Amino acid sequence: MWPIYVTLNELPPRIHVFNLIFGFVPDYMHCVLLGVIRLHMELLFDSTRKRFWKNMRDNNEIGIKHLIAAIDERFTNICSLSSITRSVRSLSQIKIWKASEWRSWLVFYCISPPPCLKDFLKKKYLRHLAMLSKAINLLLQKSITKEDIIEAHKLLLNYIYLFNKYFGDTSMVLNVHLLTHIVQGVLNWGPLWTHNAFIYEGQNRHLLQLLQSPGQLLKQIARKFLIFSDLSTLCNELGST
Repeated sequence: MWPIYVTLNELPPRIHVFNLIFGFVPDYMHCVLLGVIRLHMELLFDSTRKRFWKNMRDNNEIGIKHLIAAIDERFTNICSLSSITRSVRSLSQIKIWKASEWRSWLVFYCISPPPCLKDFLKKKYLRHLAMLSKAINLLLQKSITKEDIIEAHKLLLNYIYLFNKYFGDTSMVLNVHLLTHIVQGVLNWGPLWTHNAFIYEGQNRHLLQLLQSPGQLLKQIARKFLIFSDLSTLCNELGST
């Protein structure tokens, strides 16, 4: 089947005013947490990049595994806040970390006191990571000022520039580019916590828990979802009789 091309004049009137760049909001859960910070840490822990760490050279006996174990000794002894539901997991398991774990690492653990990477990561690379951490902290506030917006944007631009300088062109993936649009998304839609995919991922997990057998998956989900949705109404009706 041949593709159908539509000219601009044939589009509905509302399409003309839709901004393809700012009309789609970057989701910081996927862009930053499961994207940029995850990539950043994987690049830092790459065995070919030992130059990022103190007292470690390519011919040094201390390997990346020993480094991770040393950081873990500090990291796993942190007493998490009561608002953090997921317990701390070893850095050796970062490939299977959830988005909420990456959020805690970026916002609370890697830079904020007690900084897990202090005395391990060289200062300029620690400052580089701190740029992303501070920018996201600013954009996650309940109330964000104009000065916060300007500072966060500058931090992200500097972070992107240094990311390219330290890790090379091949590491400049789409998620890194999307950082240039994060601030505009906050200006248009509010702080990052008001528009992200956490709630949808949570509901997806709830739906998956409704499955008990491999057959008729859609019917299982639909039937059990409707049953659980009606439970509160049924309980209220029984209580009033």
